[in-house]
Amino acid sequence: MGNYLNKCKKLFTLLFPTILLITLVQNYHDIVAIMSGADLNLTSHDGPIVLKVLKDFLFLFLLFSGLWLGVKKKLMPLPVVALFVVLVVYILFSISAYQNDLMTGLIGLRWALPFIVFLAMRDIARLIDPKAAVSWLLLGMALCFLVQIYQLFFMPPVYGEIFMGLAARTPGIFLVPNSTAFFACSACACILGFGNDKKIHFIAVLLAIIICLLAQSGTGIIVSSALLVLVITGGFNSSFVIICCVCVLFIFTNLNAITMRDDFVAISGGTRVEVFLRILANEFADVDNFGVFTNTSMLNQGVFAVDFVPDSLWASWFGNLGLLSIPLLFLLGFYVVFHMNRVNWSRAFPCVLTFFGFSMTTIVFEAFPMNLYLSLGIWQVQFSYGQSNIVPVSPKQY
Repeated sequence: MGNYLNKCKKLFTLLFPTILLITLVQNYHDIVAIMSGADLNLTSHDGPIVLKVLKDFLFLFLLFSGLWLGVKKKLMPLPVVALFVVLVVYILFSISAYQNDLMTGLIGLRWALPFIVFLAMRDIARLIDPKAAVSWLLLGMALCFLVQIYQLFFMPPVYGEIFMGLAARTPGIFLVPNSTAFFACSACACILGFGNDKKIHFIAVLLAIIICLLAQSGTGIIVSSALLVLVITGGFNSSFVIICCVCVLFIFTNLNAITMRDDFVAISGGTRVEVFLRILANEFADVDNFGVFTNTSMLNQGVFAVDFVPDSLWASWFGNLGLLSIPLLFLLGFYVVFHMNRVNWSRAFPCVLTFFGFSMTTIVFEAFPMNLYLSLGIWQVQFSYGQSNIVPVSPKQY
């Protein structure tokens, strides 16, 4: 078994470069389109559709790998709580496929896949080399920053202009600037959890702040600033809470000036709150909208059944799951308490902070590779840095 796990560890060492490669490939055509002056259309995509599903193949590979590792240990591949989650998702898929159409149901499965993979990822995460992961994460952040600098001077003003006629909201290796900020914060959060090198931590968090400022993302600026406070204060403690609250309050009240976007808070934040309340009022009692309230559904106009974008994880969660959203939250709570007891939450906190911060403005389940980064970050830090990642799991943990 030990030799088998060591072979798996060598295989999963390639996971982070693979993630970065898929990110670049699937976004390439969109970035080329806006760099060539094409009209910006966030309800469509450029390039072969197969490039957009590469990440889905990766998630399926990780799901089956996690289940296989459990079988090899002669343990249940998924805890009972996770099996209940999968059962609920299957029921919702069946209802949606019958009430709407098969495509809508499949879109719902695609939306839920990263969530299900997270539940099966414990044994995968421990096979990752944290030092190699940090190197690839830093490389991805540096590449994104360099592309942003190029775009600042040479990109057509698809998102408008800032001072001296420079391009506003440079998206780097993504199409949407908010995704760029989410990428930077997620990579930075993983770096903070994976390693102990304070110099690397400061480089990562400062790079994340710069990327978020270039993307002019309010959520990114707030989250990256919170990560900076976390590094300065040495972790989650009373000093962090006090300083972070003061900094976040100051930044939030000055976001219009910091992001150089008129009425940013009212338009961006107000619209998302309005959408969330609208979904709670009109869709919460339903169970047949699984797959409707997703970015993928919006891109597929043939099945898109609403006239607004959910634009946050919580709006998407309550819209897609409806009446079963609350029971699923309770199941997830049980899973965290009873099956994630070995997670080092102090080291996982940067990833948790980033997840909840961006869940207010992004459908995290659909945001690749950030959804995968945060999943790996939370699970990987269940052991102290430097300790062997290949550690036997007691059957009592399942």
